[in-house]
Amino acid sequence: MKSIPVQRMKNRTENQTVKKTSRKEKPSPFGYFYDQIFEAYPFPVLVVDPEDFSVKSANKAACTFYNYKKKKFLTLKLTDIDVSLKSKTKSQIVKDYERKHFNARHKLKNGNEQDVEIYSSPFTELNKQFFFLTLIKTDGDNHSISEKEKQLEDLKLRFLSTSSHEFRTPLTTILTSSEVLLMVGRIISDEKYVDYIIQIQNAVIYMTRLLDDIITINKTEVGKWKFSPTNIDLFDFSLKMIDEARNNASPRHNINLSYEMQNKHAIVDNKLLHHILSNLLSNAVKYSPSGGEITLKVRGTKSEIEFTISDNGIGISKHDQNKLFETFFRGENTGEIEGTGLGLSIVKRCVESHGGKMDFKSRLNKGTTFIVSIPMMTLV
Repeated sequence: MKSIPVQRMKNRTENQTVKKTSRKEKPSPFGYFYDQIFEAYPFPVLVVDPEDFSVKSANKAACTFYNYKKKKFLTLKLTDIDVSLKSKTKSQIVKDYERKHFNARHKLKNGNEQDVEIYSSPFTELNKQFFFLTLIKTDGDNHSISEKEKQLEDLKLRFLSTSSHEFRTPLTTILTSSEVLLMVGRIISDEKYVDYIIQIQNAVIYMTRLLDDIITINKTEVGKWKFSPTNIDLFDFSLKMIDEARNNASPRHNINLSYEMQNKHAIVDNKLLHHILSNLLSNAVKYSPSGGEITLKVRGTKSEIEFTISDNGIGISKHDQNKLFETFFRGENTGEIEGTGLGLSIVKRCVESHGGKMDFKSRLNKGTTFIVSIPMMTLV
């Protein structure tokens, strides 16, 4: 392992000004990154504790919808809002809200009642169970959002709960490692010190990638992704992708580039291509836990540029192959390997946005090969 120069942490009081959190800005118990995703969600969302039905968190859209200030909102219970729950027992209420989708009638601050469609998703965090409740305003019993929109809202709800959960582990790693460094950083060996720093860096890299996935999924869903081809040094770009993959691999992995293009330059959308190759190479490393050969092959034809990413990892079962590109889907043989099930969904969307096509072949415990073909373009 190469020696990494590390600058010791200086005394916090010498270099940092600690900003005190205002009482009015008291964060939710779920963490900073959860709050950022939660507040940006466009529909009213509540987090409810099924033990006493207290509201534990409410986003800005919910505060606007009910016309409550957040501080007041967090003193309410679900039974103060849902008028249909007054005559129901606790077990009946929990049973109602364990359903994924149903209609309800909620009371606003001014006393008016509003028909809503609710998408409920039970989840466990902080060793407790909670409900994520997404509300869609309706204009009476005759109005309902389309089936496609219902599926989209269910997808967004699962995305919110999955992504917030995925932040928990790296944040815990960062907190634990930084606390150890603060307590004993000056007396442990340089090797141990560097190990803790690397743990923190890896956790930050993982969260950055997850945030990148969140932004990408959002852009493709709302149609904000613009196809922007430019002339790039494709050979240099491919080398950088290999270096990026090596940085996240173990010494057991052997990652190589086979570049068979006659021209070093090509016209591509480098942002889309980065999403495609980084996800496929990252998966090749991640799902080859025992190491082995991983190859990125780049070759050109008269009409296409073809990228082939191959590994000899755990492979994909025939049963899972039909669902492989569904958002949040993870193969039955992934075990405890970390992941959200977003990567291949992003790859598919990016390939389609680039006007390309994608294919793969895989065998359990033999490896997987993905082939991405994008059109050969010229600037007008």
